[in-house]
Formats: sequence, C-alpha cells, structure tokens
Amino acid sequence: MKDIIERLKEKEVALTPQRMSIGEFLSRSEGHPTVDEIHRAIQRRYPTMSVATVYSTMEYAQSV
Repeated sequence: MKDIIERLKEKEVALTPQRMSIGEFLSRSEGHPTVDEIHRAIQRRYPTMSVATVYSTMEYAQSV
C-alpha cells in the first residue's frame, strides 16, 4: 500500500478515504482484481464512490 500512496503523493493527488481504501484493498488482494471487483468491495463502506474514482486512482498509481 505504501507504494500506491507514494505514487499518488508524487502526482499530488488528494488522499481521500476512498483512495486510501483502494490502496488497502490492493495491498490485501492476491492476484489482479478488476476495477469492478475493487469498486464492489469498497462501495460497501463508501456507497457514493463511483467506478471512475477507482479508474482514476489506478491510473494515477500506475503512471508514476
């Protein structure tokens, strides 16, 4: 998770609770979950979070 958080900080992306949850989910995941799997798992805690948030977070985390 630290790697993802550091990448987001380098891009000066706001570390919202939703984005932190995405990082936590990925750090606990085995394999490569899909965006929809990530969204479904985190949406339970943050019902208003959109799929776009997952996509953008993943894009930021991979682009550094």
